[in-house]
Amino acid sequence: MLRVLIILLCVLGGVVLLLALALLALLNIRARLEFVGVSGDMTLDAVYGPVRVPLWPRPRHLKRKKNRKADETEQKGEEEPAGGRFSLAKGGLPFGEIADIVLDFLGDLTGSLQITRLRVRLVLATGDAAKTGILLGQTAALCGILVPFLENTFDLRDIHVRADPDFEKDKTEWAAEVFCAIRPITFIRIAFRHRKPLRRLYELFK
Repeated sequence: MLRVLIILLCVLGGVVLLLALALLALLNIRARLEFVGVSGDMTLDAVYGPVRVPLWPRPRHLKRKKNRKADETEQKGEEEPAGGRFSLAKGGLPFGEIADIVLDFLGDLTGSLQITRLRVRLVLATGDAAKTGILLGQTAALCGILVPFLENTFDLRDIHVRADPDFEKDKTEWAAEVFCAIRPITFIRIAFRHRKPLRRLYELFK
């Protein structure tokens, strides 16, 4: 009798959990995304009311695997590649391709994604004055494409993007804050459809 009761409780708990997940996937969740970093290091958090969910860096167990690989590399005497995982100071970044990937992905989110506020602050630095100037020009060109697109496509009125050069530092710093709303199931479906271009975008900054 006790075993049957336990089985029934487990089944009931599983059904409740599935219903909760289905409801969460269908709800239009409003959240704030906070993106802060320096060349080679970044954090990305989703904030919903008092709840903060870290999206990046990756979970600790994945970090431990990465650290073990790094230790093995050091033991073999190999040098770790210079630069960070997401470095805006990398030379030869194809900003035209980056803009195409971002615009195509955001265009597919039209009608599903609601953006009410966007704040972006960039301090561009590479350790080389000429490279910093080039990076500033490329960033300005990219912003000149993306900002009007966001304003017109998502009817975004509360937007502020600022990029300044720092010719003395050697690392680019950035911070961004986005208030948005989307159904998780919709975002997953569209992101899966664009998985190859998004993977390409990840590889460009890696």
